[in-house]
Amino acid sequence: MESMKAITNLVKENMKNSTKAEEKEWVAKPPDDWEEKIGIPKRFQDVKPAEWKNNLIIGPAGSGKSYLAAQMVKSLKGPRINAIWVNVPKLLFDFRRDFDREIVERVLRKDYVVLDDLGAEHTTDWVAGVIYIIVNSVWENQKNLAVTSNLKPSEIGKRFGDRLASRILDICKVQEMKDKDRRLEK
Repeated sequence: MESMKAITNLVKENMKNSTKAEEKEWVAKPPDDWEEKIGIPKRFQDVKPAEWKNNLIIGPAGSGKSYLAAQMVKSLKGPRINAIWVNVPKLLFDFRRDFDREIVERVLRKDYVVLDDLGAEHTTDWVAGVIYIIVNSVWENQKNLAVTSNLKPSEIGKRFGDRLASRILDICKVQEMKDKDRRLEK
């Protein structure tokens, strides 16, 4: 319960100080390594851009969900980029390991958020709470969200609660990827 209070306080503080000086500096001119700073995995740094859409991208493993999300982030390249790519299990691992407020605050400051692999983590009340805080902040502040998941919307509701699923579906249009696992077809 203490950790949830701390996370809630992060959101409140985030609303007061929405950007840090370092981020303001490269909003005017993104650095050459902007993909790495945003967190796009190296595997996807050379993909061709596709139009950003607030999407919940669902489908089986290897169907191209993360690839499509990377294409959408690549379309944001420009002088005002304020985006982040978050692998959900890694975010939770890092946050639980260090309990460093900056890990979540960094996500909350962004205008474009990609939550990759939602549902790949072991879901506990704490996990559901952290994800809810992030999605709720995006929803309340009318920011942009793309989520990739192997879970269908109803399964997200069962695992994380109806409030979280409802907010994701209010922000995002569902896009289903039906391809087979491309990684296994190599």
